[in-house]
Amino acid sequence: MKILTITLLASLLFATQGITQTPKVDEIVDGYFENIGGKDAWRAVKSMKITGDGVQMGMNFPLTVLAKEPNLNKVLVEVQGMKIIEAYDGEVAWATNPFAGMTEPTKKSDEESEQMGREQFQEALLDYKDKGHTITLEGTEEYEGTEVYKLKLVKADGDERLYFFDTELFVPVAVRTFMKAGQLKGQSIDNVTSDYQDVDGLMIPFSMKQKVNGQTMMEMIAKTIEINIPISNEEFSFPGK
Repeated sequence: MKILTITLLASLLFATQGITQTPKVDEIVDGYFENIGGKDAWRAVKSMKITGDGVQMGMNFPLTVLAKEPNLNKVLVEVQGMKIIEAYDGEVAWATNPFAGMTEPTKKSDEESEQMGREQFQEALLDYKDKGHTITLEGTEEYEGTEVYKLKLVKADGDERLYFFDTELFVPVAVRTFMKAGQLKGQSIDNVTSDYQDVDGLMIPFSMKQKVNGQTMMEMIAKTIEINIPISNEEFSFPGK
C-alpha cells in the first residue's frame, strides 16, 4: 500500500508539473517582448521604413513600406515601371494602381478607410490592458509544423485577431486578422513571419508572407529596416488634400 501511495503521489506530481508548465497569457506576452528587445525599447519606436522585394504570382518587384505613429502607413510597389500605392493618412485611405485603371490617386471607400484607421502603428500586444484589449489563451495546436500557443486578442473596438506563438521561442509565427472591407471582406488573412534579425537592438522579422485560405498571396523579403527615421506626414497624405 505504501509503495502504491508513493507511486500515485509521484504520478500526481508529474501531472501537476505538466499543468503548471503551460504559461499564462502575460507570461507569453512578456516573454515575447523580452525576446525581441524589451517593452521600453518598443515603446520608443515611432516610425519605420522597410525596403525590399515583393513576390506575387511569380513576379519579383521592389517594395517600400513606410509607417508612423499613430496609424499612418504607405506601401509603394514598382511593377514594369509603374507605381502602385496603398496608403492611409490618418483620415483617408487611398491608392493608385494603373493595372486596375487607377492612374490617378483615388480615395477608397469610407468602410476601407475606417478599417485602415483601426490598424495602429504600435503593436496591439504592447500594454494591451491599458488599451482596453483582452487576451485569452485558446490552447496549443500545430501551425505549419510548429507547435504553437494560440492567443485570441479582442481589441477595445471589438476587432479580433489570433496570434500563433512558437512554444519554444515565444515569438509569433503567424497573426490572423479578419477583413471587414475591400476585396477580401469576410476573409481571414494570415501574416506569417520569420527570419528575425537585429535592428538597433530590436528583433524584427525580415520575411513576411500573406496567406488567404492557406494560399500565399504575397511575400515580402526585407533588405533594410530603419526605425525612428524622420518621415513627414505629407508623405502619407492624399495628393491635393
